[in-house]
Amino acid sequence: MTYKKGVYMKSTFFRISVIALFLAGCSAVKQSASTVVDPTTATVESVTSVISGVTDDQAGSSYAVRSQSWKTQALLPAAFASSCTRPVYNSCQSGARSASYVNCATGLSNVSLNGSISLNYSNSICDISSVGDSVTRTYSLDLSGPYGGDLNISSASQTDYNGHTYGGGGKLTTTASGWNLDVLGRRTTLSFNGKTLMDVSVRTTSPLGITGSLSRASRVINSGAIEVNHNVAQFTGVFTPQNIQWSNSCCYPISGGYNVTWSGSKTGTATVTFQGCGQAQVNENGQTKNITLSYCE
Repeated sequence: MTYKKGVYMKSTFFRISVIALFLAGCSAVKQSASTVVDPTTATVESVTSVISGVTDDQAGSSYAVRSQSWKTQALLPAAFASSCTRPVYNSCQSGARSASYVNCATGLSNVSLNGSISLNYSNSICDISSVGDSVTRTYSLDLSGPYGGDLNISSASQTDYNGHTYGGGGKLTTTASGWNLDVLGRRTTLSFNGKTLMDVSVRTTSPLGITGSLSRASRVINSGAIEVNHNVAQFTGVFTPQNIQWSNSCCYPISGGYNVTWSGSKTGTATVTFQGCGQAQVNENGQTKNITLSYCE
């Protein structure tokens, strides 16, 4: 199975470039959850997508994505949201803007995107140009297919496998030196006919410091910590950014990475290094694994 590279979608907002192939139907969905969605890959993707989602939204970044080939046929490596372009937010109303999808066509037969995104600003003019200004991004997005597959990304308050309850999306605050990003809480679940294949909760334990600009061309994250809980495999990863940088042509980071500490059913440490658009390398326990990032939020 081959796919074209360099697929470019100028203004796609809901940045999902890979969804379970079972949304379109495939025998691969009979595989176990660990085979379908690699737990380590799921945590790296979740951390990376939530960061890009909040910052790209405020920067008004266009979107470019490369289609990638997955080792497992359980995932669909297609940048298919060709008609689900970045939504036009309602005009600012007392510090709030919103947008919604209703049965948004994705380019795949009988697959649709539904949900909404809200931006709530600390001031009435929907602006974060001054020190202390902030915006909170909340969302509920659902991608469903005709064969029982469902991907849900939500900022609603939920409880992780450790019993911690949190939610609220992402909050971006302007500082004297740049911006602080607080992930208040996000959960991503991937299921097939009621069976959960992936369930990942994300929150920051220390604000992520952004310098340079919010645009990808000069955006840098080099501080803070973000916690990821894999609620199926029941392990936690604490990711600390190491000089992460983007480029205009990709929603994924292209360089830098994370130091990671694992606890729970998975222990030890790891490093994640970005190696160009959509590619990363994980080093842990003396082993090196290359992973392909499969979606941006």
